[in-house]
This record gives sequence, structure tokens and C-alpha cells, in this order.
Amino acid sequence: MENQMKVSSIAGLLVLATLALSACGNSSTTASHADAASTGQDAAGQDATTGGPDTGGQDATTGDPDTATGGTDATDPGVKSGLTLSDPNVRGCEILLSEGTAKIDSVTFDGTVVGTFIREAPKVAISFVAAKDAPMANGAIQVKINGDAKQVTVKKVSCVDVKAAAMAGVAATLN
Repeated sequence: MENQMKVSSIAGLLVLATLALSACGNSSTTASHADAASTGQDAAGQDATTGGPDTGGQDATTGDPDTATGGTDATDPGVKSGLTLSDPNVRGCEILLSEGTAKIDSVTFDGTVVGTFIREAPKVAISFVAAKDAPMANGAIQVKINGDAKQVTVKKVSCVDVKAAAMAGVAATLN
């Protein structure tokens, strides 16, 4: 029963994210997470450089930024910002960001969060749920931004608790 609720919540969040972007004007929604040019992944989630599983820009053995798979180094102009939520009772969210003059290249999730994102410039929708019934850690969701990170703004936040009940007043910040 609990797994069915999680699957239903994930499906609902993904539908809402798609609808949110569709309402922004352009009807050609693109799933950026499957775009190898912008994320370093192929459609199967494999690292486009190594052919192995994507590690979210982390070296699998040391946990350090991995320059071969999108970690930040001197040749990578992207800045990673952690997404922080104001309420520890959140178990799933849908967040709409506006890029301003910056560009969001990718959104990565650690093992405690299951999620996806869709970019339709200048808007980016992020949908995610906690993998387990536990608070989401700060930094579990990383947003890679090219340009001035201060130009990226949070436009809308819709979150649910463990019972999939809507939560009012939840704020999301990039830090």
C-alpha cells in the first residue's frame, strides 16, 4: 500500500510539472534529463563520457567532484547550488524555477530522493519525492547553473507530506 502511494505521488508530481511548463507558453516540452548534451547522460541515465552509471558529478570511489562526468573544475563554468526546503515534514515537491539571465544545465538527486526535471527556457520544473519516509537532507538535490546563480528564482513551490496532503507555506531556496 505504501509503495502504491509513493508511485501515485511520483506520477502525480510528474504530471503536474509537465502541466506547469505547458502553461508557460511553449508547447514543445523537452525532458532535459535525457539530453546528453546538457546533462552528460544518455537516455538510459548512463554517463555519456564513460558509459557507466551517472554518479551525479561525483567520483564513485572518493565522492569528490568528477571532472569526467560533470563535476566542477576550471573548464566547467557551472555552479552547483543545493536546494533547501523549509519544512522537514516534506516528502515530495514540485518546484518551478525561472532562469533569468542564467541557464540551468542539470538537476541531480542523491540516493535519498527520486526525481526528475524538465527545462523549457526560461522555466525549469523539478519534481521529486523522498525515497524513504525521512526528512530530505540539505543538498540532496543539486542544481547546476551556468551564469549568475542569483538570477535563478523560485517561482512556485507545491509540496506534500507523508500522507500526500498538500502543505502550505513551504519555501525552497537555492544556496
